[in-house]
Amino acid sequence: MIGMLILRIPYAAMVGALVGVTAMIPIVGAYVSAAVAVVMILTVSPFKALVFLIFFVILQQTENNLIYPRVVGSKINLPAMWVLAAVTVGGKLGGPIGMMLGVPAASAVYSLLREATEWREQKKEKKKVQSAVTSQ
Repeated sequence: MIGMLILRIPYAAMVGALVGVTAMIPIVGAYVSAAVAVVMILTVSPFKALVFLIFFVILQQTENNLIYPRVVGSKINLPAMWVLAAVTVGGKLGGPIGMMLGVPAASAVYSLLREATEWREQKKEKKKVQSAVTSQ
């Protein structure tokens, strides 16, 4: 809403509330709200409708590719790149259900890989200590 007010787009408060409510609908919510908002703004100014559409696409891309992976990654101790990859691969393999299951699966794989790496490093360190003790 703040961005729309700065850009002087009509119905900024109403469209902001609409986008906020429909954002709760996974996958299609943002697109439904954008379509309704464009039609509403189109009744006042076709140019402002185009400006809104460009603003909305930039906002969605920023949220989906920068903000969401960082927020979700920090909550599940998964790097943002893994979250982005999990959503992308999961969506490609299983559609919306794959997107939802991709992040927990990637989190499990990441945890297992991290534990296995730590175990190997500890094993390697023990061998170094043992060889140092036997060489003395």
